[in-house]
Amino acid sequence: METKNTNKNDYKFADINESCKSDIDALESTISNKLNKQIAIVAYEQSEEE
Repeated sequence: METKNTNKNDYKFADINESCKSDIDALESTISNKLNKQIAIVAYEQSEEE
């Protein structure tokens, strides 16, 4: 019985994970883009100082 419950829960979590995956991917992309912009700004500012 416990195995069935565990499996059902695993499927529930798998469904939740799948439904959130695109949102998580979009957030990761947004964060990556913002970090890359910040890195570019800092690199530009440092090159201007030199």
